[in-house]
Amino acid sequence: MRQQLSATLPDAQADTALRVGYVVNTYPRPSQTFIRREILALEAQGIPVARFAMRRDADPVTSAEDRAEQDKTRYVLDSGALRLALALAGAVLRHPSALRAALRA
Repeated sequence: MRQQLSATLPDAQADTALRVGYVVNTYPRPSQTFIRREILALEAQGIPVARFAMRRDADPVTSAEDRAEQDKTRYVLDSGALRLALALAGAVLRHPSALRAALRA
């Protein structure tokens, strides 16, 4: 994958421009091992990966691999309503046209 990316990006950006974020409803879950494998493969190539889940899984995490992923995951709804509202307001003020485009979609 790195070879393909290097071929499509200018040399100065090949190693620094790409960042990946995974956004899922809940993470990690035993049924999501394919996501974990994708993330680990990207990170093995030096690509930074951010993990975002809307909420934590109701079932307890049992494997060491899932615990490690849980520690690296940011949970959106853990932030609370006020912080989410402030983040949305800030995004709207910085990028109002993006909000209009999203509402039209």
